[in-house]
Amino acid sequence: SIPDTNYVRNEEELKKTLEKYSNDTSFYLKSDFSKNPNHIYFGTSEELLKNEINWKKDRYFKESYILQTNYLGEGIRLNLFPGGYELYEFESGKFLNNNDWEQLKDFGILSRLLSLKQLLGMDNWLLKFDILIGSDDYVVLDIGMDPPYRMKRYWESQGLSFIDFYIDLYLLGQ
Repeated sequence: SIPDTNYVRNEEELKKTLEKYSNDTSFYLKSDFSKNPNHIYFGTSEELLKNEINWKKDRYFKESYILQTNYLGEGIRLNLFPGGYELYEFESGKFLNNNDWEQLKDFGILSRLLSLKQLLGMDNWLLKFDILIGSDDYVVLDIGMDPPYRMKRYWESQGLSFIDFYIDLYLLGQ
């Protein structure tokens, strides 16, 4: 699943949307075309409304902001590729042992994301999923298709050729 998500195009829509939630609910407000810190805001309804949010359209804010409720959990990056997967701590990029994350199987995360890859016709792609895992559930925050920096850095530190793997995957289908 994903966090409770709304799209807001202006301050008035933001106010109306925030009225639906309790005052102690925390949110992330992210522009539609950016991971730029100047276009990401965090806080309760009251705190968000006190922020000077950029509503002027630019290269990072095209149409709307994405308002998502905050989900408490441990952040991991799951790189899912044909024949396997790797896990990384989201903040530090540290490689994680797959056996330490039983929730992937217990919560059905792996099987659901493998089904999603198949449904999208992307079985042979390397996809990145940013996931927050809580005590009894999880949310997927982002899906990426660009080369995974954490994985590349880890492979290079282990003397492995990520570039060869990546090229073989996409050019040779291996």
